[in-house]
Amino acid sequence: MSQSEYPPSRTNDLSVPTLSHWLREAARRFPHALAIEASGKRLNYTELLKAVDALAGQLCALAFVPGDRIGVAATRSIDTVVAILAIIDAGLGYVPLDLNYPPDRLLAMLEDSAPRAVLGEPDGLASLRAAVGDFPLLPNPAPPRALHSATPDLSYVLFTSGSTGRPKGVAMGALPLRHLIHWHSLHPRLGQVARVLQFASLSFDVHFQEIFSTLACGGTLVLLPEAQRRDPALLLAALVEHRIERIFVPYVALQMIADAARDNAPSDLRDVVSAGEQLQVTPAIRSMFARLPGAELHNHYGPTESHVVTAYELRGDPSAWPEIPPIGSPLPHVRLALQHVQPASSDGSSTGDLLLGGETLASGYLGRPELTDERFRSDITGLPGRWYVSGDLVRRDLQSVCTYLGRADQQLKVDGFRIEPGEIELAILAHAGVKEAVVTAPDLPGVGKQLVAHIVTRDSSAADVGTLVSQLRAHLRAALPEYMVPVRFVTLERLPTTPSGKIDRRALPLPEVEVTAFVSGDSINLVRALWQELL
Repeated sequence: MSQSEYPPSRTNDLSVPTLSHWLREAARRFPHALAIEASGKRLNYTELLKAVDALAGQLCALAFVPGDRIGVAATRSIDTVVAILAIIDAGLGYVPLDLNYPPDRLLAMLEDSAPRAVLGEPDGLASLRAAVGDFPLLPNPAPPRALHSATPDLSYVLFTSGSTGRPKGVAMGALPLRHLIHWHSLHPRLGQVARVLQFASLSFDVHFQEIFSTLACGGTLVLLPEAQRRDPALLLAALVEHRIERIFVPYVALQMIADAARDNAPSDLRDVVSAGEQLQVTPAIRSMFARLPGAELHNHYGPTESHVVTAYELRGDPSAWPEIPPIGSPLPHVRLALQHVQPASSDGSSTGDLLLGGETLASGYLGRPELTDERFRSDITGLPGRWYVSGDLVRRDLQSVCTYLGRADQQLKVDGFRIEPGEIELAILAHAGVKEAVVTAPDLPGVGKQLVAHIVTRDSSAADVGTLVSQLRAHLRAALPEYMVPVRFVTLERLPTTPSGKIDRRALPLPEVEVTAFVSGDSINLVRALWQELL
């Protein structure tokens, strides 16, 4: 069978509450509870709703129609959160403009999204203007542009990297997001009142989950300055100082927090949600959770084109947690299917390319109909309805629990061997001298494709690094087959990350390679050089 689906198709369910419902209901139930705090400024739920209503009323009084887009000069401030809530309340779609992005990328995002206006604090708007020039503001909204048609059900547009080098805007409607927040509200842990850190960049879809799931349950959203958010030691101190009970962080940020928390665990932390890249349970993460009795680690999976589609929870003794946890089972409004299914394993599990369907899909890519038709398909044999071709490879067991195996088009294959880099990374992180590790297989000039490990060490002195690499090779040879031992090791002060906090694999530097010129017919020197390269 070329594909298999779980769960079966279900009809549209419009009974879930609207996004605006959650804030109004929380303001009714918890009028004086603290809703949001940042840099000493605080708003309770009554005050927050008043600010949102004022701005939403201003938007509704202008010549905007459902589906119009409003840009937001994204700063880590209460005003930014109010703008997002008001735009949603007015039935419009917001476009976060991350001020950490290069000017060319911001300009492309503005050109493609064509916002009717841009909101933001004065400093944020000034920074954006310095980067891209003029753009429409609220008092004098620009007339609609005919670049592409409006999407009436639009809630936000988030830009992701495009294969052509130009970012593509994912247009997300309200229904998938309503389902997600409704699922959160019913969750026995994630639906509880909590102090939640707003960690994610507004260019990363998790920011929506942080903001709306917190306010839906009457919790407190805590915002930090950018410098504090990016520094592991300062971030850990903030978790302790602000008594943070729930965080949403990608794996690399979780690893940095756990490493910084070796001597000072954030004792109020109860729920950690990891998303955005493959979760690995490292010794540092186990150690931190061992000192947080009752805390749970939640592994969420979902591309920008669908937001969260599966969830898995790790609880109990951290020493028993799998090194690479499953991504879990589909949320109630999600349909999963496997395409190009490989022969079933001895345990009955199936492996294939993941397709996503149900009431979870974005409308498509803004102004990119060809790309939308390529990735959002309605013509897959045996699978009625609309499906997103994720490009991810997963394994699904007999209980329909899925495990992420990597990108189907980026799985490492070296010398004929298929290699899961996560297994090598975990083996490297088991060494006490390594803080972080990423394994890739670049095609090196004059050498060919080789396994390369990029590592962040605990001691950066040159002599110690040389010793550490020798120890790592011996350590890995004792734990892995020879073909999985990296040929080269590159030490870095810090792994490069994208603005959303994911590891930026494209920015990893290539190792230096010395290519020896051989004299034709000098077979002895050729063999000697090859062996030297191999060893």
